[in-house]
Amino acid sequence: MRRSPFRNLRLAALLPALLLSSSLARAQGFGGTVSDHLVRGDSLLAQGKVSEAIVQFQEARTLCPTPAEIVASLQGEARAKLLMNEPLPAVGLLEEAATRFPEDPRASNLLYQAGFAAQRAGEGDKAIDLFRKAIDRNPTADILPPLKFQLAQAMRLRARPGEAIEVLKDFEKDFPEHGL
Repeated sequence: MRRSPFRNLRLAALLPALLLSSSLARAQGFGGTVSDHLVRGDSLLAQGKVSEAIVQFQEARTLCPTPAEIVASLQGEARAKLLMNEPLPAVGLLEEAATRFPEDPRASNLLYQAGFAAQRAGEGDKAIDLFRKAIDRNPTADILPPLKFQLAQAMRLRARPGEAIEVLKDFEKDFPEHGL
């Protein structure tokens, strides 16, 4: 049996391609793609396995995610922190998502959630700041009324009734059909 002298040359030429494809497969991560980790994290949160969910959300961020996936990962980890009664880290994660990706359509909602978390942590001034930032990001019509109401309530709790009145003075005229 005669061997081709080019056999080793072909193998040498294929070796970089094989190594590259193997490294691309590792870029997905041991546990799958970014989407796999996000879904698994959400599932673990629903099961009450908060620590395991945090690991999944953090792992998703290490796998070359898209901006939308990074936001989903930060938001998921923030939900987990809130379930662990750690509102300040949740504020940081939500604010990071809104700051790093200001063009994300969820930015105003992320800031709104961060404001709630700050209020829960007893950080009233921070909550007011976050609620104002959320309003400045042109929130969708479904969250604008409760967002303004929460801003006014946070101001009232911080003994700033004049500012609260200013926020709510046209509320009934601006949102006539809203239950608030």
